[in-house]
Order: sequence, then C-alpha cells, then structure tokens
Amino acid sequence: MTDLAQDLLSSFVVAEPQLNGSRNLGVVNLRKEALDRFEAQGFPTTRDEEWKYTNLKPVLKQDYRILLKGDDAVSFADIKSYLLSDLDTYKLVFINGKYSAWLSDSTHQSFDICTFAAALNKYPDIIAEYLGKAAPKGETFVDLNTAFADDGAYVRVKANQTVDKPIEILYLTTNENGPAFSQVRNLIIAEQNAEVQLVERHQNIGEQPSFTNFVSEVFAA
Repeated sequence: MTDLAQDLLSSFVVAEPQLNGSRNLGVVNLRKEALDRFEAQGFPTTRDEEWKYTNLKPVLKQDYRILLKGDDAVSFADIKSYLLSDLDTYKLVFINGKYSAWLSDSTHQSFDICTFAAALNKYPDIIAEYLGKAAPKGETFVDLNTAFADDGAYVRVKANQTVDKPIEILYLTTNENGPAFSQVRNLIIAEQNAEVQLVERHQNIGEQPSFTNFVSEVFAA
C-alpha cells in the first residue's frame, strides 16, 4: 500500500464525522463500503490491464495535503479571468473543494441548485435515490471519491422545466502551501423534458502539484 493510500485511510477517521450530513445512515454505509473497497485494492498499477500504459507513481508520491479548507483570501479579482465574461450564468464557485458563497451567484426560483454538502441534509430522499447509482463501484478513484467527497454541485431540474441560463461551476485549487488533494462530487438530475446547460472548469492557482479526484453523476430522464 502506498503512503498516500495509508494517509487517506487514516484521514477518514478524522473526516468521517463531517462527511455525512445529519448522519444519513444510507450515506454513512455507502461511504464505508467504498472505503473498504479502496482499502482492499489500493491504487492501480501498471500490472492492472486498464492502467498498464499509465504509471501513477510520480503522481501518487507527492506529499499531498488531504483535508483541505476553503481559502477566504481568494477574491473575485483572482477568479474573474476564469469565469465566462460574455455570458450571463448562475455561478457556483468552490475553493479547495469548499463552496464559496460570496464568490458565487446562484439566486434562482424554479429549480434546485445548492452544494452537495447542503443537499445531504436538505434532500435526503433524493440523495438516497441517486447517489452512487451511476458511478461504478470497484473503480479505485470513484470509490475514493464516494468515501471522501463532502462538497460539489447539486442541481435538480424538475420535469418540463427549462433553466433560463447556463449554470457555471468553477473549481479552484490554491496550492501555495504545498501539493493539494481534493475530492468533489457533482449530482445532476434532469427529469423528463427538463433542459439545463452546465459549464464546468477546474483551475489551479500556484506552482505546486494538485490532484483533483472528481466525479459527476448525471441523470437525464
């Protein structure tokens, strides 16, 4: 087992109480089962058929910061160039995997848009119905994300609704303090005859390496 894998397993003990909303039992079990699968198989190597041409050792050997915090020092001026300037959008901005309310603009009326972290508490029945249903179990990085992801975008557009403008999601990682390892999850649900446009961007600020383990589950009726 790599040092990073061991660090992640140890970090779960610290992170787990904050990961599961209001202790949603289904989410708790989903995370623990995913972590068990990750512990059993570890990271893929070139001995695995699907990874035989991809050597992950240079990526995995970094001394990553795992339990990241948001960065309140990031200003709108810092992110302006990474946002669409010629298109009116709803905006969700995440710094180091954590939602930044003051950099976002998601005021809306007719559809559900919030953070994945908020949805764990706000929509437990929807989370139970959809979370983990599209993402493949037994895939190392998906399992790792399922175990650890505590934020991201949640969008649900109900049947026959049309979102009036695109939803822009910016994931920004600041890594001036060393290599950063972040894990975020999008859950996007478009019910029958619903219409929504999503624009997504991942951007690093700083010269240090960053590893974003990102999973989107998208359901379109």
